Amino acid sequence: MSVKKTAKRAIIKGLRSAKKVEMRVERGMKRRLGLVSGTKPQGPYVHPWKMQDPGNPTIVDQMKKEHCCGCESCRNACPKGAIAMVEDEEGFLYPRVNHDTCIDCGICIKKCPIYNDQPANDVITTCYATISSDDGMRARSSSGGLFSQLAVKTLEADGIVFGAAYDGVDAVRHRGVESVADLDALRRSKYVQSSTGDTFSQAKRALDAGRQVLYSGCPCQIAGLYAYLGRDYDNLLTVDLICHGVPSPGLFRRYLKETYPENGVSEINFRDKSAFGWSTHMNAYMKDGSVRRERCTDDPFYLMFLRCLAQRPFCSICKFTRLPRVADLSIGDWWGVEKYDRSLNDGKGTSLALVNNAKGRAAFEAIEDGMARCETLPLSQARPRNYTIDRPFKAHVHRARFFRLLGQYPFAKAVRYGLENHFDVGVYGLWYGENYGSVLTYYGLVKVLESMGLSALMIANPLGSARGDTLEPTQFARRQGYSVSTRRPLTRMGELNEFCDSFVLGSDQLWNPGLFRPYGYTYFLSFVNPDRKRIAYGTSFGKATHAIDEVTKNRMRYEFAKFDAVSARDDFSRDLVRNEYGHDAVKVLDPAILCDASHFHALAAQADEPSCVAGEMPRLEGGGYLFAYILDPDDTTLDDLAEIANKAGIPVVVSVDMSPKTRKGNIARFAGGETRGVYVLDEPRVEQWLYAIEHADATLTDSFHGMLFSFAFEKRFVAFPNAKRGAGRFIDVMGVLGLESRRVDGLHGNVGDTVRLLGEEVDYASANARLERERAFSRRWLKDALFSHKMVPTYRAYTVVENNLLH
Repeated sequence: MSVKKTAKRAIIKGLRSAKKVEMRVERGMKRRLGLVSGTKPQGPYVHPWKMQDPGNPTIVDQMKKEHCCGCESCRNACPKGAIAMVEDEEGFLYPRVNHDTCIDCGICIKKCPIYNDQPANDVITTCYATISSDDGMRARSSSGGLFSQLAVKTLEADGIVFGAAYDGVDAVRHRGVESVADLDALRRSKYVQSSTGDTFSQAKRALDAGRQVLYSGCPCQIAGLYAYLGRDYDNLLTVDLICHGVPSPGLFRRYLKETYPENGVSEINFRDKSAFGWSTHMNAYMKDGSVRRERCTDDPFYLMFLRCLAQRPFCSICKFTRLPRVADLSIGDWWGVEKYDRSLNDGKGTSLALVNNAKGRAAFEAIEDGMARCETLPLSQARPRNYTIDRPFKAHVHRARFFRLLGQYPFAKAVRYGLENHFDVGVYGLWYGENYGSVLTYYGLVKVLESMGLSALMIANPLGSARGDTLEPTQFARRQGYSVSTRRPLTRMGELNEFCDSFVLGSDQLWNPGLFRPYGYTYFLSFVNPDRKRIAYGTSFGKATHAIDEVTKNRMRYEFAKFDAVSARDDFSRDLVRNEYGHDAVKVLDPAILCDASHFHALAAQADEPSCVAGEMPRLEGGGYLFAYILDPDDTTLDDLAEIANKAGIPVVVSVDMSPKTRKGNIARFAGGETRGVYVLDEPRVEQWLYAIEHADATLTDSFHGMLFSFAFEKRFVAFPNAKRGAGRFIDVMGVLGLESRRVDGLHGNVGDTVRLLGEEVDYASANARLERERAFSRRWLKDALFSHKMVPTYRAYTVVENNLLH
């Protein structure tokens, strides 16, 4: 073989290998973004509705919300008009029962399609590709004109046709039409859930009068119609859509409001063929005569719809997207039909039809003469591009996050960040630490970031385990709707650069060598690429002196040099960064008091009454107790607290820290305290811990964060700094706020001073004035650090390799 041929084969082989690698990388990226499951289905397909338990409600507002399809059969059927359809927080319509009017007859459930079987249709194995011979009709239709042909046939028989039409620009409602001239309103796809309104009762009146009725809609709406009617009618023809799932009317209105000038749109058309033929483009016709067109891949509403980011909860378990189908006929676009026969796609639209029973066959055969093409094909050929013939699309994995984002950000940003799983800021630190202060400090930081219009990804503990997911910090994160990254080992943390624009190292003793060493310098954000912001907010060394060898110090200097901005929560940490590690640094407030206290009050309002370990503790809601948060109790602590309770004349309620390693032993130190007016809380949740502070008359603590939250709730308090955990930070903050007088040097031996201080009011007017000045500086510093221009050192190359080597 010649050298030239050998070289050519080697090049081709190399290109093929490169392509395989590229495909693996792309698939891995999609899996991380939540775009593919990454696993092949195991065993036979099981329809998701089979895994549902709809229960046995007696009225519709007892149903599980995700089991309501919004068909409005219940509202039409209610004999007392006691049911109204009301939009929920996601913009979907749900039935609301007026219990003053309701007579508990149960008709609403009897007429609900979830609890009713639909007419038995045929099990089909073939389908049809159809093209209307009327080019004008086809041009005005979404696909091949099949619905229009069926509708015209019904209208020619003096019938009535029901379908979805725009009501103004921003709403879609079902309506009936009785003339071909009015039919155009029902043509073309509207990718919004329509309200069926009173059309079920209108259709029933027409059917009872003997008129031909064609009712078209999503499968759930056809099922709702049958449930409402209670039987099939010979003069009723039903047509269901091969439905993708529906976004809400509320989201559609918001999209229009944010995307187009106020009152500037005269018409929205999702499927206008005039410019691009049979395709999916957003077309907005403006009142000034201009037209705005966007590809489906560029328009946020279209993207949201196609990727199932905001479909109705019922859509992902839909009982009616199955075979046999619900309606007499099922219709949709036959995307990809050219794969089976190129002549069936001329760019003007081809319909897919399923004939589900004898009535549907009769109606289909009655219009065949008006078809330019009608080809019979195996149903299996339609399934690849028409997935919802027999199963629903799953909701996007980030659906819940998308709706959270909508509460903070513009529609387009929420869509992009929801689909791409993208975040403005990755937050790294001890948000997962088993300590009330750590958990709430990071909660405060997240709230501050959100107030700046930024979304935060909480970076999971790289050294964590599945057990950690069951502990209170992670449970709190779930309750509060945090976005938490997938847990990655230290060597893979660089992958987080794909998801975040900036990274913030949070407030805690993260630069304490005893803490950061197991994490391989990731507590210096060593995994962050040079084109991403690297910021430390309120981070600390814990104490002013540490025994650190010169090799470690040099590595720390190297990592500090890559920070865009550094701040510390105490003077000594700021000075260490400046003087020992060569980076400018400022002192800022701990996020626990940088964050507006209203957020912590809101958390406390979510709590129920905590319980105590032993004894009959008084209810906390009414106050009348002292709260003691003690991290490190000793043999004298119970006696001291009992003496305080006796002198103050009210009980002391104690919380120890949440760490499982110390909690049991610390609680044991208070054994028998309930007989002396000292009660210990039994593993309070974070919200309950705040609740206990909020309702207390006064607080006493050896915890830095216990002191900060006493301040946040404006309580009379006494702090006795815990030297073992770092007393310097107490002194720093008390000095800043002018509250040095609230400190005693240890509880034991200072009970009298403690009781006296607990009875003295705190000058919060002066302290809050000082706080606001510090808040303004700290917020401005953080905002400038996050929003300032990022200078990328372009002379550096191979950053990923470098980072991996340095971990």
